[in-house]
Amino acid sequence: MIKSETMRHIWRILMPSTEYRYRANQILSWLQRKHWTHAWAPPRVINIELASVCNLKCPFCPTGINQLDRPETGFMSWDIFSSIVDDLSGVYPYAFFNLWGESLLHPEFNRFVRYAKDHGFKEISISTNGNVRRNDEWYRELVASELDVIQIAIDGNDQETYSKYRLQGSLDTVYLFIETLLRIKNEEKSERPKIVPVLVVNQFNKPQIPEINSRLKSLGLDILKIRNNKDLTQSRTEQQKSNLNHDDFSCQQDGYGGFFVLKSDGTSQKKINQYSSVIPCPSLWENLYINSHGGYMPCCSSFKQEDVIATIHEFKPLHFWYSRKMRHIRYLNLKDPSKIPACKNCGFIIRRNSTQKP
Repeated sequence: MIKSETMRHIWRILMPSTEYRYRANQILSWLQRKHWTHAWAPPRVINIELASVCNLKCPFCPTGINQLDRPETGFMSWDIFSSIVDDLSGVYPYAFFNLWGESLLHPEFNRFVRYAKDHGFKEISISTNGNVRRNDEWYRELVASELDVIQIAIDGNDQETYSKYRLQGSLDTVYLFIETLLRIKNEEKSERPKIVPVLVVNQFNKPQIPEINSRLKSLGLDILKIRNNKDLTQSRTEQQKSNLNHDDFSCQQDGYGGFFVLKSDGTSQKKINQYSSVIPCPSLWENLYINSHGGYMPCCSSFKQEDVIATIHEFKPLHFWYSRKMRHIRYLNLKDPSKIPACKNCGFIIRRNSTQKP
């Protein structure tokens, strides 16, 4: 087995520019189709869960409904984080600093971002519910950290609509967050972080999209990222749509071929479309996922303790990436995904072939 330090050295010699990473990924895609389980390049994207706790109770989220199913939840420690960043220094990864929690609740969030940027992380993004209150000094530290992108959930134009999904959230707090961040960015003459409002569409907030856009434009924001599944409600039969007794009021694609149904009683259900063909998951060749306690996870849908493949106490990130354990997970993903808990019900892996009917 080639050691991670050797692979890091080879990478620096052969791929001195980060743009060559995309050429490497093309090679990886070919190797993946050929059922090659080795990784010939470092992970392109690092997903680090700084927090596995949240201040909201969103019904699609296992953290919000207390179903995270881990022995411990909380914040990533400095020792674990710095160990991750130090090991990945020099391979210039893109990074998302959240998985199943609200990262901005982490008391050292700004310090963590600044440290990663100082150690060669190319672009760092986070998603937040925006329900945090901080003083101006904190916002200045956030801007100074050089965080690149911050996606902020805007799921309604009034509190009643917003709280249909963002349970225990405050829309006024979200807009105060945005307005304060815009003001501090202007005072510091900084273009970062780029602010990207995000809307998870449901039948309550969909009619409000024009008003939400207008309000955001009045603040100087010309972008609204909409998460939608081509309006799944339109795919229902006319009888279903006219049935006032059914209690499904929102459908949201999960990104892997399935979708969530949000019930009017606040519960949710995940539905998976069962298709005929099995395809490999590119995530295992391109993305590395690490939870708040240093556990390596197979993908962004992984949140249970049973999904943990290994820990940072056993392997440093690059060592794990090239390890037999990770190669074994790739092998199972190609040969029998049902043996990986996170894969067996994943609609991305079990997907319809365009030439076949379900």
